[in-house]
Amino acid sequence: MLRRQYSPEQRRALNLIWAAAGQYDLDPPFMAFDPDGQPDFYFNCVVGLAAKWLDMARLEAFFAGYAGSPRREMFDELVWLGLENCVYEKELPVRPVLAALRQQYAEAFFARQQKMSRQQWMAKNNRVYEQQQARWAPLAHRRGPLLTPRGRELARALALPGTLDTEGVIRQLQEMLREFFLFSGEENSRTSRAFHVTGLWAALLTKLLPTEVRHTDQLVLRRSSQLGGAGAAPGGKALLADHLSVRRAEADRAYMETCFGRSIYNDHDLAALEQSLCTGSHRNCHLWITRGEPSPDRPPDQEARQLARDAARQRQRNLDFYARHSQLYASGIRRLSEQIQDALHSYCQPQPVRARTGRLDSRRVWRAPCLHDPAVFLRQTDDIQPDLSVDLLLDASASRLDSQELIAAQGFVIGESLRRCGVKVQISAFRSLRGYTVLQLLKGYKDPGCRSIFGYFAAGWNRDGLALRTAARLADSGCQHRLLLILTDASPNDSQKIPPSGGIPISRDYGDEAAVADTAAEVKALRKEGFRVGAVFFGLTRNVPCLKTIYGREFVRIQKIDQLAGAVGSLLQRQLREMD
Repeated sequence: MLRRQYSPEQRRALNLIWAAAGQYDLDPPFMAFDPDGQPDFYFNCVVGLAAKWLDMARLEAFFAGYAGSPRREMFDELVWLGLENCVYEKELPVRPVLAALRQQYAEAFFARQQKMSRQQWMAKNNRVYEQQQARWAPLAHRRGPLLTPRGRELARALALPGTLDTEGVIRQLQEMLREFFLFSGEENSRTSRAFHVTGLWAALLTKLLPTEVRHTDQLVLRRSSQLGGAGAAPGGKALLADHLSVRRAEADRAYMETCFGRSIYNDHDLAALEQSLCTGSHRNCHLWITRGEPSPDRPPDQEARQLARDAARQRQRNLDFYARHSQLYASGIRRLSEQIQDALHSYCQPQPVRARTGRLDSRRVWRAPCLHDPAVFLRQTDDIQPDLSVDLLLDASASRLDSQELIAAQGFVIGESLRRCGVKVQISAFRSLRGYTVLQLLKGYKDPGCRSIFGYFAAGWNRDGLALRTAARLADSGCQHRLLLILTDASPNDSQKIPPSGGIPISRDYGDEAAVADTAAEVKALRKEGFRVGAVFFGLTRNVPCLKTIYGREFVRIQKIDQLAGAVGSLLQRQLREMD
C-alpha cells in the first residue's frame, strides 16, 4: 500500500491512474499535471494504461537508465509521448471513449499555449515542443509544425505501435535515444564542458546550433568575496513541467535532508503542517524545518559533503568577521540591552516568581506532598519577567550572499541583547529551494546562548509570506505578547509560482508586486491574530516602497552597524507601547 504523503492534487491524479490501470495498490513512477499544477485527466490515464498493458518494473528500470543524465526531463517528455501512442492503440478497441479524451487533450494543449507566461515559454525545450505539436495538431484540426527531415524521422520513431510488448517498447525507445540523441546509457559518467559566450557570438551560435533552455534550483554556496554586485540573485528558476514525477519529488525531499539536515517533524506531522499552512498563494509549496542536524538514515553524498564544507567555511568567516569588530558589537549589545530594559520597565509589570514563602499558589500545592517541592508560593520582586516572546527571522536567500557575515553579526547582537534581558527569543534563517521553504532554527527559546547564529549562510530564494506564516505557527503560544521581527531587504522572490485563484485564472511568478502583496497580506493576517510584526530593513533604497507596503510604519532602516542598537531599540519601544 501507499507509504508516501500525497497532496490533494496528487491523490486525484493517483485515483485516475488506478482507475485506468485497474490496480489499486499501484505505486506509479510518474503523475501527470498541467502547467498550473492540476491533475491532467488524459495523461494520468496514459500512465495507468502503461501499467495495465506493460511491465511497469521493466519500464522503471528503463527510466532509471537515464536518471543521471542532464537531459532527463527532455527524455521523460519524449518517452511518454512514445508510450502514449502505444497504449492508446492497445486500449482503444476496448475503450472507444479514449479517442474523444485524446482529442480533448490535443485541443487543451493548444489552448494552454495562449495563456503561457514568458517564463513558461523559456522553459520549453524546442525539440520536445515541436514533437508535441506534430502529435496533437492533426487531432485538434490545426496545421502542424514544419519539421525537418530529421524531425519527421523522430516523429515516426515516437509513434510506437500498439502491437509491441514491453521488450519491444523498451528496445525501440532505447534505439530512439541512441539514434537521435547519441545516448548510450553512459552520459551521466561523462564530464561535460561548458563554454560561455555573449553578444554577437551568442546570437550566431544560437541560430546555427540546437539550443535547449534548462532551469534548475540547485543549492550553491558562494563566499561574499566571489560576488561583484550588491544585489546578487539566484542563478536559476525552476518552472512546472507538463509531467511531474513522484520520484523527482522524493529526490527533492532527499536533497533538502542532505543539504539542510533532518526535519524536526516526522513525516506525518510535517504533512499535517503543510496541509495547514501551504494554502492559498502557497498551495503547491512544501516546508522543511530543521536544526541542521544530519540524518542518521541518509548518508550524505558527494554534493552534500561539499555543501557541508562550504557551510562550515561560511560559519568560520562569520566568526572571524565578528571577532574583527568585537568591540563595536559588544558596545552595540550593551546599548541595545539597556534600551530593551528601559522599554520593559516602562511597559511591563513585575511578574511573581516561585519561592518557599509568600502567597500560596493553588496550582502548585500538589507538588509539596507528592514531589517534596517547597517552592509552592509566589513572591513579588522588582525584577521584570516579561511575558513576551520574540521570533527573529533572518532572510537567507541568495540576494544576501554579499552580506552574510554582517547579517550573522546583526542577528547575534539582537538575539544576545534580548536574551540578556530575559526575553524568550527564537531565531531562524529562511530560504526557499525547489518549492520548499526551509526554516533553519539557529536558536531555540530554551537554548542557553546565541553563538549558533553564526551558522547562518545564504542560498536559494525567499518566499517571505510562507516564512512568516510558518514562523508564527512555531512561535511560543504560552506568551501573552508575541513579536515577529524580520531582518529583510523587502524583496520576496521565489521560483515556485502562485497558483491560479478565483479572481486570477492563470499562475503568476512569486516576485515583484504579486509577492509584495502576498507578504503584506500575511503581515496583516498575523497582526489580526495578535502578533506584533516589525522589520529591520537592510537593503537597497529602491525597495523602500515595497517595505512600506508590507510593514506599514513598523520598520526601521539601518545602513551601518553602529545604527543597529538605536534603531532596533526604538522599534521595540514602539511595539511594546502598543501592547495591551
